[in-house]
Amino acid sequence: MSALPADPAALLERFAEAIDVEVDSQRAVFDEHARLPWSERVALGVAWPTLRVEERGRSQGRTLLSLRLPGATLHDGIQRGDPVVLSAPDGGGPSARGEVVELYPQVVGVLLLRGEDGPGIGALVGVALGLDLRGYARMKQGLKRAARHGGPVLAALLDPRSTPAPAEPPRPAPALPKLNEAQNNAVRVILDDSPLGLIHGPPGTGKTTTLVAGLAALVARGERPWALADSNAAVDHLALCAAAAGLRVARLAKPWRVSPAARHLTVAEQVARSAAGAAIAAIEKEIDRAARLGTPSAALTALHAERRHLSEQATRDTLEGAQLIAMTLGTFLLHGEGLPPARVALVDEATQALEPALYSLVPVVQKLVLIGDPMQLGPVVTGPAAPLSTSVMERLLQAAPVEISARMPMLEVQHRMSAALAALVQPVYGPRYRPHPAVADQHIGERLSGAVPDFVGQGAVFIDTAGAGMTELRDPLSLSLYNLGEARLVAEAARALRAAGLSPGAFAVVAPYSAQVQRLRALPELQGVEVDTINAFQGRETEALIVSFVRSNDDGELGFVADGRRLTVALSRARRLLVLIGDSGTLASHPRFAALLAAIEAQPGGLQSVWSPPWDTVNDA
Repeated sequence: MSALPADPAALLERFAEAIDVEVDSQRAVFDEHARLPWSERVALGVAWPTLRVEERGRSQGRTLLSLRLPGATLHDGIQRGDPVVLSAPDGGGPSARGEVVELYPQVVGVLLLRGEDGPGIGALVGVALGLDLRGYARMKQGLKRAARHGGPVLAALLDPRSTPAPAEPPRPAPALPKLNEAQNNAVRVILDDSPLGLIHGPPGTGKTTTLVAGLAALVARGERPWALADSNAAVDHLALCAAAAGLRVARLAKPWRVSPAARHLTVAEQVARSAAGAAIAAIEKEIDRAARLGTPSAALTALHAERRHLSEQATRDTLEGAQLIAMTLGTFLLHGEGLPPARVALVDEATQALEPALYSLVPVVQKLVLIGDPMQLGPVVTGPAAPLSTSVMERLLQAAPVEISARMPMLEVQHRMSAALAALVQPVYGPRYRPHPAVADQHIGERLSGAVPDFVGQGAVFIDTAGAGMTELRDPLSLSLYNLGEARLVAEAARALRAAGLSPGAFAVVAPYSAQVQRLRALPELQGVEVDTINAFQGRETEALIVSFVRSNDDGELGFVADGRRLTVALSRARRLLVLIGDSGTLASHPRFAALLAAIEAQPGGLQSVWSPPWDTVNDA
């Protein structure tokens, strides 16, 4: 999809068809996993080993189970907030559906769906990842409503050139906090009278600072905007920063999907702290007591109705009293009806969102502001890539790069990376993308209590495994790739950094493939260190980052490692030190990697061979 649509209805129909394909693809994957032996499902990370029911309770009128895995640690393939299916340990027998609401190393809390009872105390239970496709159905409904509604927001989403250049805002944005010139330009986009604002936020350039300033300016005008993002983590961060700036924030989400730090901002927690919350809690105790005593159903029904009425009224009061409502796009799709109206909705992480999700906002807001980085990874889909895997910002840039770029100011000054690291991604963003003087000369040595390891150069190091026989391997179960030789190099680099006094929480390790991540997490040198895929680490930052690229073959095949957006993410997470591990013979077949290797080689000590100290001892292992 490289052209702007001549027929808007046809584009919306293409999105609807793509949603159907994605739903079918997710169902097919789910069904395929369901047919596997339980041990293989555990190995894939879509099920847990057998757990035992330790406690049964009630919450929100639903059954709450506490399950334990004795003697082992639960893997993180299933996360808090995920839908799950409970069944007999072999996957057979009657099942119950629920959602993970608490997750500890050996204990998991599962809140069953209303009407589900589940197994009793002492029962052995298999827990597998479930499938929730309701959001996709709501997306299709949103596409239909947007097509019927039409209007300036829809027209601008399809082609921003269709709207005239915006007038200046009626009054300047307040300096909250002090913004640089590029950030002030972005705030003006938030405040102007156009139906669509686009803001390009490269890594480390203060997207959240800019968004909070724009939100505060809207509130100062008497507005009550919405702030949305694709992930709960991004919404939590934005909500906390907005609250710290003095805004009254209502975080709309199930509390267990929110980070502990932001949980006090949720509507549920605010209701619980209110006078109505005390009354609701008293009624819930009465419901539980009545249920135990076998109270006639009519009385129980009346109690439930009273609780529901009080809860709905308290929720409305909390939302009406908020200056900012913060939620994920998924929450808006499922629970956005009846919210207090907003003229402006800001969407952070807009390049990670499925574009059809945005169209549900078309009938209910008068202005939409999208902020993101089309040079980083876009939406994640299971089925055929186009058009869902292309973000709206990327689509518009592909279609009309000059015109769209002129309407999409870029935040320019980054406060994360040293100059040596920023130079590796500057070709992507151009010469205006530059480090702030406060970070330009920072070095990992400032975070070490011991001597700086010999292999550390100016900031970026590439450990070249070419010719060492550290070839990629394919996991027979997941079909993902791994590289044991690179894993040994990661362990050696991590050992050296820890020996020099870098704490495990100050650095991270990423790889493009889940099979490599699984093997890296098992290394003793990485205990306490965050290890994840490059995709999952997007939006994060750390003092030092070790990257294992995995690919090493005679054919120069890179697969999705060749995606320049994934490389941009990998290169832009570290503040002070970046350790890259890979086979130059394989990677350099791609122009972007060839340019990267040349840039690192130009830095003293940047390009290091696995045949040279200290890596030669690892190569001999």
